[in-house]
Amino acid sequence: MINILPAILFSLSANIDNIPLSMSYGMRKIHITFIQKLIIAIFTSIITIISMKCGTYLIYFLTSKIANFLGASILIAIGLIDTIKYFFLKKDNGQVIDNTLGKLNTKNLIKIIFTLSINNIGTGIAASITGINIIFTFTFTSIFSFLFIHIGNTIGKSIINSILLKYSDIIASLLILFLGIFQMF
Repeated sequence: MINILPAILFSLSANIDNIPLSMSYGMRKIHITFIQKLIIAIFTSIITIISMKCGTYLIYFLTSKIANFLGASILIAIGLIDTIKYFFLKKDNGQVIDNTLGKLNTKNLIKIIFTLSINNIGTGIAASITGINIIFTFTFTSIFSFLFIHIGNTIGKSIINSILLKYSDIIASLLILFLGIFQMF
């Protein structure tokens, strides 16, 4: 049990970002399928484990602060780009022109995997230094990643009502932007 608890705590903290990120897609009524959630969970877990395995070597080239800064910067960039799109690419009804409504396309799937993976590099490096069990970490990271993506996407889709529908794109964009700013500090 002693070896499991640090892996659980690490996996919770490394994947908590999945909720607001997937919530932003849900607010846009973009559904993340079971297979897509599984793909995201597996890829982010693999990257986290690779960073843990290489952590003792990478620490000389890429500190956890730099990796966290890169992950936060990507979130901020995504939030800013989506906010700019909201104001400059509107239809007459105020909705942003977006060909992905209703389903998560491959481009956005890769964007989610990349963002969450980069963000987990710093925590993976830090975890490797502390000696957290890699097998337990992979298992719990996969579980929490999948679970938090599901929770965030479901919450995002369910909070949309007639008032939020008009502003869901800008709210989702600002949510990602603030998440990036929060991660930066």
